[in-house]
Amino acid sequence: MVGDASHAARIHASTAMKSLPCALAGVHAVLTVLLFGAAILSPERSGLLPVFLYWVDYPCSIGMNWLRNLLHPDWSVESNLLIDGAVFFTIGSLWFYLIGSLVRLALLKLIRR
Repeated sequence: MVGDASHAARIHASTAMKSLPCALAGVHAVLTVLLFGAAILSPERSGLLPVFLYWVDYPCSIGMNWLRNLLHPDWSVESNLLIDGAVFFTIGSLWFYLIGSLVRLALLKLIRR
């Protein structure tokens, strides 16, 4: 009976962890939309809010910064923020999905021991 409870706990933990990558990517996506949304709506007041995402996404943000610089035409501040937001939303959320997948794999290996 004790073995059955342990096995059931492992199954529950593994199914609960299946959502970890999506949850991390979702939290990142919401944070990106909120910060860039505020910056786009009021660049004078909130234009520097997206700088926090640079540190949240570090070291992946180094590559994202290079990519967004390639994509910047001579448009308005709001348009450039929209491009930046799209880059950080897409690549940053994929980055956090990857981190969540790696953490999930590591935790599953620990649980199986």
